[in-house]
Amino acid sequence: MMRFMKHHVVVAAVTALVALAVITGGRCAYAEEKSDLERFGDYMQIVLPAAAYTGTLIMKDGEGAIQYSKSGVTTLASIHVMKEWFGKLRPNSDSRSSFPSGHTAAAFSGAAFLQTRYGPAPGIPAYALALLTAYSRVDADKHFIDDTVAGASVALFSNWAFVTPYQSKVSVQPMVFEGGYGLKVNIAEGSGPKSRNKTTKEFRPRYRYELQFGPAYLRKNEIAAPSATGTTFDLNDFDKVDDPTTTAALLYTFFLGKRHAVTLSLAPFESRDETTLTSAINFQGQPFVGPVVTSYRMYDMRLLYAYDLHPEKPWIIDVGGALATQYTSLEMAQTAGTSAAEVTDWSFLPLLYAKVGYYLSKRFHLDLDSSGMYLSDYRHYDGALMLTYDIDDHWDAGVGYRYFDRRIETSDLKNDVTYDITVLKLAYQW
Repeated sequence: MMRFMKHHVVVAAVTALVALAVITGGRCAYAEEKSDLERFGDYMQIVLPAAAYTGTLIMKDGEGAIQYSKSGVTTLASIHVMKEWFGKLRPNSDSRSSFPSGHTAAAFSGAAFLQTRYGPAPGIPAYALALLTAYSRVDADKHFIDDTVAGASVALFSNWAFVTPYQSKVSVQPMVFEGGYGLKVNIAEGSGPKSRNKTTKEFRPRYRYELQFGPAYLRKNEIAAPSATGTTFDLNDFDKVDDPTTTAALLYTFFLGKRHAVTLSLAPFESRDETTLTSAINFQGQPFVGPVVTSYRMYDMRLLYAYDLHPEKPWIIDVGGALATQYTSLEMAQTAGTSAAEVTDWSFLPLLYAKVGYYLSKRFHLDLDSSGMYLSDYRHYDGALMLTYDIDDHWDAGVGYRYFDRRIETSDLKNDVTYDITVLKLAYQW
């Protein structure tokens, strides 16, 4: 009993530490009235970790308490190291603590533990509350979408590293034997998934979760709105107050067999900027001159199919195609807080996809992937060269460079944007 209570004292301390650090670390430079949704997010960053702790208490789950403690400490440490390292500017203030979102990480830490340890009954509603917490941070203009993607991912990776499903020490199974029926009672020594026992059977994953993140350097972002009458200007000529900006992309893959895979991906590019225009520009029918502030968003969402032409090492050869849905918007105002002119556009682009890789050793492989298309009004190409290290069957990490170039032209908007991105990646498959 004393050992059990010690476990929960540790978890309680970790929960309080996470809550305190996230609250103090998330304060912005400007005090403002909070909406009900933002206050909800403030509560959930505490309630969900507390619910995870309470679950271990109710279940008298000392092992779960230890696992939750490890996951929580790892999440907390990772969030604060990344905030200090990347120093991303918040969308609504001069605080450089935007990436990743601490509120989102704390909420997903609790939700992921409840789902993994105790199943979907507590996990599904907890995840719903965590998602709403992430949305509250974007809605309150405290974070960009990629900040919340990264925060949630840090919590999920920490959870997968330390947390295992709970198995009751006592289980009852029905039995049928000659002449009657009965019950078999099993008393186990501990908990945890049997799948983590070492086996010689070849591991074939069914799902893969990958986070790619790193600094994105703007090379060009020419905009005209409307296309025919608006002045063409380049955001790369502005002050670039947050360049490079830290961005994050999420890829979730379903393996449909040895050769077939489908990936859902989200790559948001968001930035705020300002400058003083010495000559007037026409944007959305309004003249702008003097001090201006801008908010640019481009969300790239894809459904990608890949076919593995060479499933055996050392070569990696995949081909396929994707449907990309891209949302683009730009807001411009004379000063912060004043009414803004805005243009938005939805584009749907078919892309060809190819990937070639080679294993340099048992665990290191070099990969080149590319996606692209070319039409009269649309042009798109992005490609990455990555060096990846396979840690084990479940985990891999890598570093590389990605080039992103896209041009669209409609009656409402002409946008030609190019980024150079330094990429770090971490992936887990199961």
